[in-house]
Amino acid sequence: MLALVALRWSPIPLLVVLALENYFAFHFDWRSLQRASFRTLAARLAFSILVPWVVAWNQIKGSITKANQPNRQNIA
Repeated sequence: MLALVALRWSPIPLLVVLALENYFAFHFDWRSLQRASFRTLAARLAFSILVPWVVAWNQIKGSITKANQPNRQNIA
């Protein structure tokens, strides 16, 4: 019952997260992106959303496997 009552306010945190995501995706170089196409802006937003999930996935995978996987550039 409480979950159904709280469902009324669930769009508010989602809108806040989406606003922050847009801010962090575009605020550093907005001047160069003002003339960009929709496809470029969509790719930028998708990249901004996916990067934290990829980092978290790799962190979880590394904590489970405990395998040392050095960067190939640093192997001498």
